[in-house]
Amino acid sequence: MIRPINVDAYKRIHEKSQLAFCITEAIKNQDRIVDFSFIYANAALSSLCNTSLEKLYSKPFYQLFPGFDIKLLNTFIQSLESEQTVELQLLLNNSETLLHIIIYPIYKNICAAIIQDYSEYNYKIKENQFLQNILKEARQANHIFTKIEKLFGRFILFDFEEDSYQFLGDVTPYKNQISPCGKYNKFVEQVLSMLIDGKEHVNEILQKEALIEYFDDENKVFSFTLHLLRDEEKYERCSIIPLKFKNKKCCQAILTQQDITNIIKEREKNEIMLSEAVKAAKLANEAKSKFLSNISHDLRTPLNTIIGMTTIAQMNLDNKLKVKDCLNKINIAGNHLLQIINQILNISEIEKGKTKLNNIPFSMTECLKEVVAIVSANCKTKNISFKAKENFSTDKVVGDCLKLKRLLLNLLDNAVKYTNKNGCVTFKVLEKTSDIDKFSCFEFIIKDDGIGMEQDFVKHIFEPFARENNDFSYIIDGEGLGMPIALSIAQLMKGGIDVETQIGEGTKMTATIYLQRQNENEAFVNIEDVDNEINLPTKKILLVEDNALNIEVAKTLFESLGHSVKSCKNGQEAINEMLNQNESYYDIIFMDIRMPLMDGYQASDAIRKLSVKNAKIIPIIAMTADAFTENVDLAKKSGMDDILTKPISLTEIKRILKKYLSKQLYR
Repeated sequence: MIRPINVDAYKRIHEKSQLAFCITEAIKNQDRIVDFSFIYANAALSSLCNTSLEKLYSKPFYQLFPGFDIKLLNTFIQSLESEQTVELQLLLNNSETLLHIIIYPIYKNICAAIIQDYSEYNYKIKENQFLQNILKEARQANHIFTKIEKLFGRFILFDFEEDSYQFLGDVTPYKNQISPCGKYNKFVEQVLSMLIDGKEHVNEILQKEALIEYFDDENKVFSFTLHLLRDEEKYERCSIIPLKFKNKKCCQAILTQQDITNIIKEREKNEIMLSEAVKAAKLANEAKSKFLSNISHDLRTPLNTIIGMTTIAQMNLDNKLKVKDCLNKINIAGNHLLQIINQILNISEIEKGKTKLNNIPFSMTECLKEVVAIVSANCKTKNISFKAKENFSTDKVVGDCLKLKRLLLNLLDNAVKYTNKNGCVTFKVLEKTSDIDKFSCFEFIIKDDGIGMEQDFVKHIFEPFARENNDFSYIIDGEGLGMPIALSIAQLMKGGIDVETQIGEGTKMTATIYLQRQNENEAFVNIEDVDNEINLPTKKILLVEDNALNIEVAKTLFESLGHSVKSCKNGQEAINEMLNQNESYYDIIFMDIRMPLMDGYQASDAIRKLSVKNAKIIPIIAMTADAFTENVDLAKKSGMDDILTKPISLTEIKRILKKYLSKQLYR
């Protein structure tokens, strides 16, 4: 870079001079002087600064000497702006070094400085104890100021009489955006240029006249927050405190700046979290109210049938046909009520993340037979055409046949439910190319020409208790749990469900699942094949149950199959009965879970520890209305072999007896 001065000429004059000498050039940012760089410095200056010449030329002044007195920088600026020679005596911080500095402009933005060490002539400071104390106090004040500066960040002195401002302390974070000193209105302009928002408001509150009027009392403090952009987005808390009054008017004030970005960000984060929590609570409350309303209707409907048919049966005890008809309807309503309760239990397990698959070998063909049979019967009752088509080659698979049936029946029940009389429901089963090794991909397409759904509702169809508000929602039973349960099962089987629908034209549901293919040595089983005659000889059953009506129901069902039953009312009685029996007397125990004195878990655990011969091998079957996964796990941990969910049915009793007492499986 060619400069309009002869540096070599100055070098020849000052190279060996005992006086420190330098030539500096102003560094500007948007026409504001923010620092100086060295064009030339002699050896005397290098010695005085205890810095090599190479280092002096490498960086701007305040990067080299960040702790140097700000007055020196201001004096350089003053010399250039006034185009006059300026003299300054500077007592360095934390030392007794006194410098006499003469600064004079050479050319535009370039000035020279002659610096002489006056420390040896400063005998008054050494000899005058008063000045020594003042110096000590000044150093202490500077130390305190430095510490406070770390807390508040920046201090800026406003002189309203001089119409000026001056940074006190480190100006580094702002030196590219705000000059270290200058006219007050220039300070306001520079602050406004950094603001992200609120410029008009800040401009209004920082007007000099407004501040002078506000500070009619020395105890007043004016605080505000700036949202600005420095190197990044920042929030700063600013406070202006009056320092000096003249003729009862504030003539000097100091502004403190404290970075509160982290506090603001944390507050915003907490506000968002609180807002989301309030929104979630509101939605949960709305869902709860909606659920209670829907479930009240859905539970009372079959209950009304049960109670009503019971009353009618009691009024017609002499009419066997009428009583039989009432009992059939009570049975249908009871099964419907049980289905609703099971749906609620299923969704509860889904929400807890405790739904699991029972992966056992089965035949896809056999599994689908029952699904088709159930849906065909439902369609026939409603006078709906039902068409089923199958196109798959992999029949023997490993998975949870019962949950697969639940998935398909939930989707098909919906299709039948929302299809009008004389409508049509189609069910297609396809095998697609699988992208998972050793797994087959099955696609189930359920299509109806029913009422269809609004597109807005499709977004919520898989949410628990979601039911579309239309004319059909008041005449069609449903607690809004079938779809989320179906989706949960599909996802457990590595797949999902897609929905296509149009109001008045119908709905198409496509469920995709993946099932592991069986090995050749695995044999499939038909899980539901429990109604075959088991021809068991009479077995002795120990029934542990505290409810008299439940005892009556269970005994009647067991005895109808030709078995003898002994009942106990709690776990302690069951233990006593096991101790008093002859060895291997009882063949199986049906144990209630919730009982007084000793519950089923404790009783089972105690029985397994008895010295009676068959105590460790006798099948113990839990009977419980708590059909949650955790209760099933607890039952097995306490020594029980299986679980029978209340209300118990003859079919389930047959399954349990066949499984544990037939010659093929008896231990």
